[in-house]
Amino acid sequence: MSGVVGRAFAFAALFAGAAAAQQNMLLILADDVGVDSVRCYQEGNDLPATPNLDALAAGGILFRNAYAYPSCSPTRAALLTGRHPTRTLVGRWISDQQNTTPPIGVLQAREHTLPELLGRAGTGHATACIGKWHLHDATYPLDRARVFGGFGHHAGFLVGQLPDYFNWPRVVDGVSASCGVYATTQQTDDAIAWIGQQAQPWFCYLAYTAPHLPFHVPPSTLHNRVLTASSSNREKYLAAIEALDRELGRLFTALGPTRLAATHVLFLGDNGSIQNMAVAPFLGARAKGTPYEGGVNVPLLYKGPAAVQPGRQVGAVGRGGGVVAGVGGRGGGAGRGGAW
Repeated sequence: MSGVVGRAFAFAALFAGAAAAQQNMLLILADDVGVDSVRCYQEGNDLPATPNLDALAAGGILFRNAYAYPSCSPTRAALLTGRHPTRTLVGRWISDQQNTTPPIGVLQAREHTLPELLGRAGTGHATACIGKWHLHDATYPLDRARVFGGFGHHAGFLVGQLPDYFNWPRVVDGVSASCGVYATTQQTDDAIAWIGQQAQPWFCYLAYTAPHLPFHVPPSTLHNRVLTASSSNREKYLAAIEALDRELGRLFTALGPTRLAATHVLFLGDNGSIQNMAVAPFLGARAKGTPYEGGVNVPLLYKGPAAVQPGRQVGAVGRGGGVVAGVGGRGGGAGRGGAW
C-alpha cells in the first residue's frame, strides 16, 4: 500500500503545477475501460481502434501499473477528494433508487473536492463537471455536482447507468430534460461548448458514461465496425470504446494544437473492463467488480507541459485518487509539484 499511496503524490504534481501556473486542466474518466481495452497498452488479445488515445500516449506518458477501485463510485469519490473509501465511506457503486439495507455511503458535504480546493486557493480557475456523476442517490437534489462537488457548472447524467444512449435524462445545473443525442457525442459537445466560453484558466472533469452498459450500436460515423442490433455484446462494447476515442479526437481538434499543447490532459479508467468483456491475459469473470488485476488495473495517460521525455512508459505503481492532493498543493496548499 505504501507504494500506491506514495505514487499518488507524484500524480498529484501534474495538476498541482497547472493550478499555480493558471494553466488549463482536462481530467477525462472513461467508464468500464481496463488496460485490456486500449490499444496502446497492448495487453488484450482483441483490441479496439483507439488512435487518439494512442496518440495521447505517444506524445505523453503511459502509466503501466495504475490502479482504481473495482467499481465506479469509490473511484470517483477518491478522484475528487484524494481519500480512500474507508474515509469517504463510498464503498461500492451507488444504487440511485434502492440505496438501502444498508445504504451505501455517498459523497458528504464535509468532503473537500478538487474544485473547492481550487477556489480556496484563489487560482481563478472556472470549473465544470461534464458527464456522469454517480456519487449520490435519488434522495439528493438534481444539482448534486454543484452543491456537493463544488463545480461551477454541471451538464450530464446523475446515476450509474443510462437507460438508453440515444434517449436519456440530461441534467444541466439542476434542471433535467430528455436528450435524444447519442450520449458520448452530447458529453463531448457539452465539454467543447463550456471550454469555448472560458476566458480564464479552467478545470474540466469530463466523465464519459461510455462504454458502460447498456450494450448498444453507436452511430456508424463513430466506428469502423459493421454492426446490427443482433451483433455480439463484445462487438458493441468495442464499438462504444472506438466511438469514445473518436469523440475525444473531435474534442482535441476543437481545442486546437496550441491550446491542447498548453493543457494538462489526464485520461484514466474508473475500474476494469465490464464483466465477461475482459480478455486475455485477464479472465472474464475476474474483471469489473472484483479485486483481481482485470478489475482494478486501468489505463492512465498524461500529456501536457509537465511531460519529460514524451512517449515513455512508467512502470511504478500508482492510483488516480492522488490527483486532488497536488491541486491543493500547487494552488496554495501543502503539496509540491514537478515535471514528469
